[in-house]
Amino acid sequence: MKKAFVLIFLAAALASCQQISKLKAKMGSASDQVKMGQLYEKGDGVEQDYEEAVAWYKQAADQGYAEAQYLLGKCYQAGHGLPVDDGAAAELFKKAADQDFAPGQYEWAFANEMGKGVSSNVETAAKYYKKAADQSFPDAIFRLGLMYFHGMGVTQNPKQAFEYFNKAADKNVTSAMFYMGVCYADGQGTDFNDKKAAEYFKKAADAGDPNAQNKLGERYEYGLGVEQDPKKAFEYYSAAAKQGFAESYYNLGACYYYGSGVAKNEKKAFTYFEKAANLNVVAAEFYLGICYFQGEGVKKNEKEAMKWLNKSANEGSIEAQQFLDDLDEYKKRMDAWINNDGVMVTDLDKEAEESRARHKEMMIDMQRVVRTDY
Repeated sequence: MKKAFVLIFLAAALASCQQISKLKAKMGSASDQVKMGQLYEKGDGVEQDYEEAVAWYKQAADQGYAEAQYLLGKCYQAGHGLPVDDGAAAELFKKAADQDFAPGQYEWAFANEMGKGVSSNVETAAKYYKKAADQSFPDAIFRLGLMYFHGMGVTQNPKQAFEYFNKAADKNVTSAMFYMGVCYADGQGTDFNDKKAAEYFKKAADAGDPNAQNKLGERYEYGLGVEQDPKKAFEYYSAAAKQGFAESYYNLGACYYYGSGVAKNEKKAFTYFEKAANLNVVAAEFYLGICYFQGEGVKKNEKEAMKWLNKSANEGSIEAQQFLDDLDEYKKRMDAWINNDGVMVTDLDKEAEESRARHKEMMIDMQRVVRTDY
C-alpha cells in the first residue's frame, strides 16, 4: 500500500513538473522548449508526436539555443516530423558547433568528413572533431583517431591515432576497441602484441562488432594471441555472418571446405563462397572458381569457373593468378601431346591433380589475418 502511494505521488510530481515546464516553454524558455520537444519526440509521458517535437525545437532554435539547433538538425537527418534534408541538418549542426556545443561539433565534423549535406572537407572535419574531443565527446575522440590513423585532414600519425583510440576505448566506444586490436595486431602506433590484439578484438566482438567477431575468429583459427581453437573460430565467424559481414561468409566457406571447426560440407562451403564472392571478397571469388572447376558442392562448370578465377586474378589474388598460370601451362602441354610431341597424358593428369592438391593445402594465408586496409 505504501509503495503504491509513493508511485502515485511520484507520478503526480512528474506530471506537475511537466506542466510547469510546459508553462515556462510557452512563456519562451528555450531550455523548457527543448524539454517539451524531447518529451514528444520520445513519447515520454505523452503520445509520441514528431511534428509537435519539431515545433518546440524550432521555437528554441530560433532563439539561437544550441541544443535545440542540434536536435532539430537530427530531426532533419532522421526525417522525424520533417522531410529528410541533410543540407538543412548540416546548417543547424554548424550553428550549434559554433556555440561550442560538443554534439553539434561532432555532427558538423561528420557531415564534412562524409560530404553529407555539404561539400566534403576533411580538414574542417578534423578541426571540429578536435573541438568535440577536447570536450571528451567519445565518438569524436574515436573519429579523430581515425583521421590520424589514415592521415585524413591531418598528418598521418599512428602514435597519435593509438592514443585517441585508447581514450575512446576507455569510454566504451566499440569501434575504438576494434582499432586498438588493429594497432596491436599490426604494431601501428604501439608495440606489436598479439595477445593484446586478441583481447581488444574480444571486447569489441562481445559488444557486437561483426568486424571484430570475424577478426577474433581468425585469431582462434590460427592461434594468434589465443590458444588455437577452430570451433571457437567457427562460432565467431558465424556470429559475424549473422550480421551480414562479407569476409565472415568467406571464412565460413573455408571452414566447411576444409572441415575446420565443423564437419566438412562442400555444398555449404560453396554456398558461403558464393555469398562472399557476390560481395566482392577476392579470396572467395578464387574458391568459388575452384568449386566450379572441380565440381565441389556444385555441378562442374568450367565457364563459371573461368569467370570467377579471372575476376579474382584481376583483383590481385596470387592464388588465382598461379592457378590460371598452371592451367595455361597444362593446356599448352596437352596441345603438345596432341601434336605428337611426346608428352604422356597420364603424367599430365598426375601433375594437374598434384597442383589442385597443393591449392587445397594453402589454408594459412597470413594476408587474411594481418592487413592494414581497415
